[in-house]
Amino acid sequence: MRIDEKEMRPGDILIFRRAKRDYIGLVFSLLIKLFYPNWDMWGWHMAYVIGPDLNDWIIGEATWPCVRRNHLSQMGEHRVYRWFSVPLPQSDIESFTSRHIGAKYDILLYPWTLAPYLVRHFWNKPVPRLLDDRFTCWEYVCEFVEAMGKPIVSKYDCPLIADMQTELEK
Repeated sequence: MRIDEKEMRPGDILIFRRAKRDYIGLVFSLLIKLFYPNWDMWGWHMAYVIGPDLNDWIIGEATWPCVRRNHLSQMGEHRVYRWFSVPLPQSDIESFTSRHIGAKYDILLYPWTLAPYLVRHFWNKPVPRLLDDRFTCWEYVCEFVEAMGKPIVSKYDCPLIADMQTELEK
């Protein structure tokens, strides 16, 4: 469920607004919109909250060139979602993050994601996501929530921001 930023805590999920000049993101958003007519196309990047840091928050994100920690204040406009009803142990969040820092970003997954969604849409057959050591931001958030015990999507299905946002907003 979507929450106010004042209520944010470690383990919450963030969706960031697509930059106006992100034309590649716009093209992919338009393709996604063909299959998800109700999707608002607002968001394009995802991350999770690691914890507080003085007057800021530290987030975990997968972005070019690798998985990293970042300051929320360095990011753009965002929405906050509560996926876990009880607070997660900080040690579990830190452990997961430490194991993944430096993992490569998987830029090729964007075009490869189109094929599974066409198969799923037209033939109603899921296509498993690649289980490798590279991540898009969506895959990284999927790995995080699964490692914390509450998957958003099945391992047998490629994550897509529209699917994930739908689940987060329930």
